[in-house]
Amino acid sequence: MTPAARPRPRRARAGRRARGQVGAALAALIALAAPPPAAAQRNGTVVSDPAEQDDDFYVPELRSPLRSDVGFDIGLGLIGATCAGCERALGGLALDLYGGALVTRRIAVLAAADTVLHLLPVDAPEDRGLVSHTTFTANARVWAMPQVWLQAGAGAGLLRVDGSADDGSDWGPVASLAVGREVDHRPARGVNVTVRAWLGRYDDEDDAGAATRITLYSVAASVGWHWL
Repeated sequence: MTPAARPRPRRARAGRRARGQVGAALAALIALAAPPPAAAQRNGTVVSDPAEQDDDFYVPELRSPLRSDVGFDIGLGLIGATCAGCERALGGLALDLYGGALVTRRIAVLAAADTVLHLLPVDAPEDRGLVSHTTFTANARVWAMPQVWLQAGAGAGLLRVDGSADDGSDWGPVASLAVGREVDHRPARGVNVTVRAWLGRYDDEDDAGAATRITLYSVAASVGWHWL
């Protein structure tokens, strides 16, 4: 091989390297321009298939309609009434049990049973029994924000006194309101804190024995668990 012919292989290798670099650059550009895998954007966050998400990542928009929603809460509450001779509000234990289903990704229809229980011996050690305000309501829950929901409902309430000095019970219409925040939420379960209020109308008797109606209210702050 003559000296004049020796540079040719070097030029051929340089050409192949240049073509390889151009091909790699084109492939990178195509990859950048290609659309990303199927994903949904929720509240500014790109969310892929829920089944592929880590258990710590969850937003309510990924809930599917007709999915069940059940849970219970426990906390502290008050029972009070608005009338001339009514005494101070009574404190007690608050319990809530509910169940229903999602009708859309952000709206659920729920049936709930709630009660606030006050032990009478707290007021008079010689007395026995308790006072309870129990409600049975149909409710609509709306997630106004990813982890905050509002709830309203209506139904029937039961005011009951089971004491050694007095007893009796009465049914009446009741309305309910609630707001809650999911402090820990996962695809199938969660922990929430809730504030609830109930307002009802019940028959009663005044000091002279005449029939009257009183407006009774209950409020409660609780922590609970739910399953979806």
